[in-house]
Amino acid sequence: SLGDHGPGFCDVEGLLDGIVALGQFGEEHEGASAAREVAGLVLSNLAVDPANALKILNTQGAVRMLAACLVGGCTLEGTTAAKALSYLPLSQAPSERGSIAHTRAQWFIESTEATRELLEVKGAGEGLVQILLEGQPQSKIEAASVLAKLTGEMETVQYVCDTPGTFPAIISLLPLSSPQAAEAGSTLVYRISLERPFRSVLGGTGNCIQELTSVLDKSTAVAKAMAGPGLLNLMESPDNQTRLIEATNVLNILLRIGEES
Repeated sequence: SLGDHGPGFCDVEGLLDGIVALGQFGEEHEGASAAREVAGLVLSNLAVDPANALKILNTQGAVRMLAACLVGGCTLEGTTAAKALSYLPLSQAPSERGSIAHTRAQWFIESTEATRELLEVKGAGEGLVQILLEGQPQSKIEAASVLAKLTGEMETVQYVCDTPGTFPAIISLLPLSSPQAAEAGSTLVYRISLERPFRSVLGGTGNCIQELTSVLDKSTAVAKAMAGPGLLNLMESPDNQTRLIEATNVLNILLRIGEES
């Protein structure tokens, strides 16, 4: 399923249905965990190709099967499922042009049939957050990418906000060289910034304001489009205004970006 052979595999009639059936192997069967691991791994390899990712999304039971694997959290089946889901177009992807949102109602990543199906599996969202908090570096990025796709679901946003340690984990993604990390991290910060009670706490987590400014200065177009409005929302908090005034280097970067624009 790796490399140039990936696209061809998904054209084999019944293959995806068979992989999903393998992943749905009942808990009562010996080797069930191994079956789910293999199914998740194959789907994660195939989903790298966008055409395959769409076919997987449209395969009956695929999202639910991967969501069931997430319940295990930082297990091999959980992390491979997160990787596969990070490639699937579960919801509308953020635009490079961006969109200014100040309230929940203005948020542009909407709830979809796929995101609702994923969250119908009890423990799937919690498993994603566990991977974000405790997983290996790449698994954390992939979990954050899936969580960003779920930002149209209020229950996911609320769970992320209420779980200790999630804000530092999200902020830690911003300075990474991975475009996926910067885009997922800045999207999550932007969405959380719409929740007024959390603006001061989020802005005071680690070097949140500095890292958002760095993304705005040097990152992908999508990450910049998420970081700018997120930073703007955070500035409605007096605490964050004070933090910005005290960060002379950040002010200088913002002034330069304004001049260059």
